Amino acid sequence: MYQPAHLDSYVAKYSTVYIKPTRTHMGKGIIRVWKTEDGGYQFVKERGEPMYAITLADLKQQLARLCTEKNYVIQKGLDLAELDGRPFDIRVMMMRNGLGKWQYAGMLAKVAGSDSIITNVARGGGYAVTVPHALKKSEAVVPDKIKSVVSALILQ
Repeated sequence: MYQPAHLDSYVAKYSTVYIKPTRTHMGKGIIRVWKTEDGGYQFVKERGEPMYAITLADLKQQLARLCTEKNYVIQKGLDLAELDGRPFDIRVMMMRNGLGKWQYAGMLAKVAGSDSIITNVARGGGYAVTVPHALKKSEAVVPDKIKSVVSALILQ
């Protein structure tokens, strides 16, 4: 769970962290925070131009104004592959069959909008493509391995 006291250790340990509300969906209220080369901090809530904080205390104060929900989690940011300069993630959908067992239902790659930190299509202004297309165009996987990567995602 996010608490302002945890922010110090997270930004010291990770180059990027995300602060996410626990009771919202579709990327609503997600904040990305990263340390700048000059020792300050930048952050973005969902999309738009980054805001700047000179010190950790200043960052905490500004985040307190942005964090309007009751509970948040803090997570290490991951480096995502990019498609046309925009990060994307892969979503694998599973559903329970008539026997109550989980089975594969589909997958897609969600690409962030041009000024967005989130890959949610409706809120972030991005778009969805097939996973093979995203892997090939981004060069995240060598072409002859794409089918085996897609198969591995289904079987996991």
